[in-house]
Amino acid sequence: MLHTAVAMPSQSVLPAHAAVLDVYSHNVSVTNFGPDVRRLLVEFCRRQALMGPVRVGPGRYEQEMKKIFAEYTRTRDEFRFHRNQLNELVSFLSYYGVKKDRLKLVEHENFDPEEIDFPMKIPHAPRPEQVPQIEYAVAPCKEGFAPSKVVMLQTGKGKAVALDVPVRVPGGWKPMGEVKVDDFVIGKDGKPARVSAVYPQPEKQLYSVQFADGRSVEVCGEHLWKVYYVNTQPHKRWRVVNTLEVLRLISMPNPRVYIELCDAEETPHQDLPMDPYTLGYLLGNGHLGNNMLGVSSADEFCIQQIEAALPTGMYMARGTRYNHYIRHRGREGNPYSNILKQLGVYGHLANSKFVPEQYLNGSIEQRWSLLQGLFDSDGTVQKSGSVSFSSVSIRLAEDVQYLVRSLGGIAAIRPRQTHYTHNGVKLPGQICYDVDVRMRNASNLFRLPRKKDRTNDRNQYAEILKLRVVSVTPSRTGLSQCITVENDDHQFVVKDFIVTHNTFVSFQVMAKMRRRTMIIIPAKFIAMWTKEVEKAFGFKGKQVWCIRGSADFKSMINVAKEGGEVPPVIIVSSATYTNFLDAYKDQMIPENGGYGCHPNDLFKTLKVGFRLIDEVHMDFHRNFRIDLYTHIPYTLSLSATLEADNKFINTRYRIVWPPETHPPEFEYDCFIDVLSIMYSLKRPELIRCKGFAKMYSHVKFEESILKYKFLLEAYVDMIIDLVERMFIDDRLPGQKMFVICSTVNMCTILSQKLQLDHPELRVERYVSEDDYEKNCLTPDIVITTIGSGGTGVDVPNLRETLNTVALDSRQASQQALGRTRRLKDFPDVHPRYSMLYAREIDKHVQYCRAKDEKFRGKVRSMRVTETHYKV
Repeated sequence: MLHTAVAMPSQSVLPAHAAVLDVYSHNVSVTNFGPDVRRLLVEFCRRQALMGPVRVGPGRYEQEMKKIFAEYTRTRDEFRFHRNQLNELVSFLSYYGVKKDRLKLVEHENFDPEEIDFPMKIPHAPRPEQVPQIEYAVAPCKEGFAPSKVVMLQTGKGKAVALDVPVRVPGGWKPMGEVKVDDFVIGKDGKPARVSAVYPQPEKQLYSVQFADGRSVEVCGEHLWKVYYVNTQPHKRWRVVNTLEVLRLISMPNPRVYIELCDAEETPHQDLPMDPYTLGYLLGNGHLGNNMLGVSSADEFCIQQIEAALPTGMYMARGTRYNHYIRHRGREGNPYSNILKQLGVYGHLANSKFVPEQYLNGSIEQRWSLLQGLFDSDGTVQKSGSVSFSSVSIRLAEDVQYLVRSLGGIAAIRPRQTHYTHNGVKLPGQICYDVDVRMRNASNLFRLPRKKDRTNDRNQYAEILKLRVVSVTPSRTGLSQCITVENDDHQFVVKDFIVTHNTFVSFQVMAKMRRRTMIIIPAKFIAMWTKEVEKAFGFKGKQVWCIRGSADFKSMINVAKEGGEVPPVIIVSSATYTNFLDAYKDQMIPENGGYGCHPNDLFKTLKVGFRLIDEVHMDFHRNFRIDLYTHIPYTLSLSATLEADNKFINTRYRIVWPPETHPPEFEYDCFIDVLSIMYSLKRPELIRCKGFAKMYSHVKFEESILKYKFLLEAYVDMIIDLVERMFIDDRLPGQKMFVICSTVNMCTILSQKLQLDHPELRVERYVSEDDYEKNCLTPDIVITTIGSGGTGVDVPNLRETLNTVALDSRQASQQALGRTRRLKDFPDVHPRYSMLYAREIDKHVQYCRAKDEKFRGKVRSMRVTETHYKV
């Protein structure tokens, strides 16, 4: 950590040494300086520090440096700052005597990236609101700034499903928008059910409901679900609720919410040209083509199963020790080769195999036989009894996932980077896709005794297997449709929603940019992005690298340095990337801790011309750090919003993406109602509210309230009563409220009181030490401070904000107001922003009068209400 105090040289004493400033695309590296300049650079670093409260004793907090938005080596021989701070840095040094003419500025030209073809496989065009963002993203960057842009696409009720979501019908799928009265859809019980009514819905907010095994569906807020929630009395655990209630339940302290799994769909027996078990085994361990049709297996049992199903005139011939070939006794061609050609799988290698569609739609018995062939060949049973299937073909992995789900199981795909050794060097191989499977009777997945016997059909989940809901998030505003089906539970089966909003925009940009791309994301998003990239562009096998961990990162660099083939897309976890930077920062040696590549040279070495960062706001400091070692022609970041309430963070946003580089803004949307609430103090002489330099301090005001028990009780009772009257009494499921205080102690007391009074709601305190997602984004009521409540994202359906802090600062006031957004699920409800003022405090009255000028032109209405509350 930097020293918190630095001796500043006087302007009359010029530093003895100048410095070299190497200017790269996204950063400035400062080296070759003397001790005086080093002290100045340390001070400039301190000014890039985010301060936060740290507890130093009972009830006492101090501000300390939490994060530094600058970099320096362990030996302090090199400092790094953002490229867009170059002029600020030069001016700072000049002010303290190091004039510009004593600085050596070295501009480093960027490299010319090679063109890469990204064949877009997504059939639909961008939506109207996406087009201008895509055009902005691919336009040339503004001169004089880092070549970096940010795209902020905001996401905009009826038991409705989006029109483009496929609904299961007998023998296939049909988009919800095409389902009509008298059609038949498949119910939860696996049986066809008649559609008795169809109700088209107007445009409304839709939600993506994500499940534990990766599947998802897009529905409206009022869509009904039969769910199981563990945190209730046993007889109440199964219930029917809407989507917004599911969102509330998964936000509770015990967020385990499940839905029923569908039963195996009852489909007619298909006239299949090849035995399903045989086809499954060929797809797993088989060789399909080049005049050689066979399998590789040490299990004689499996060879006997295949041979027993062969038609007359065909037989199994042994080749080498484990190779067995399917032969035909006649002179004409091998019938199985002809069948595989008709099915479209003949000649496919391991990374492009798939299950032909007619086999996906076979009867229950035929689908089980197909899976048994697949799992006897490439399935695994762990000692614990857990089951998985592995393939380097993403399509085959997804077909296995589809089959398991069609039979009432759970299947999640997990990509895994494989490696091989060449000339003693460990190199990245193809991505392997592991399909983790859970079924009520997992033994049915196998015929092979040595695997079947290891399964455990008596595990704790066998009889009560359910599918867990992991998230409910706003996806878009769109048309939807309700249907009523004629079965006992009125449920029907839908298919996964495929492409997310941000990924679609980024894929359009990648296709237009035509540059090798590195995607930097949190590790938990790698599986999703890998799957979406391969689907979007039809990439297979080694065309996408997943880099997690230092071993993968070093291997990637070695391949590039030795002239090996680097794929069009590299997906790297942000933590892995910063480990690479830390190796350089801590050691500052050419080998860079064994990585063998200087951070500034990484993208040139990999021939990567485009860097894509998703959800940049979620780990902004880490992504800022990566910028400080980046030299690349172009960067695009994706975010829901970049409007934080923290002044310092907003300043960092403006450094990375200066206003001059932003797309044109839209007209100000005035939709917030502002209310000033006046109350009285019984003992104003007890209130102290003067802080540093005798300026008004609301922290001091709250500390006075906290000091006297009778004041605190009356003050808390007033706020609780306001919360109940303004919000709880007429709250609709899904609507939320913020209460803003000055001190952590007040936040703690208010949250505990509300939790006791209203256990039916989820109330959380959110301050610097609390979890952001758990305590800020998802509760029904959030008690927070001005400094900690800045989110950088939209808090969905925030209907009420009660700010108990008297604010003078225009920026702080507008930042607090900015927490309130339009209510996407309640378009007819106008959010309200309310402020508390004490009549007896002169500054409160002054601030109340000044708010008219601060908010004019930015809100829908402003009014003052005089209350009878007395504290």
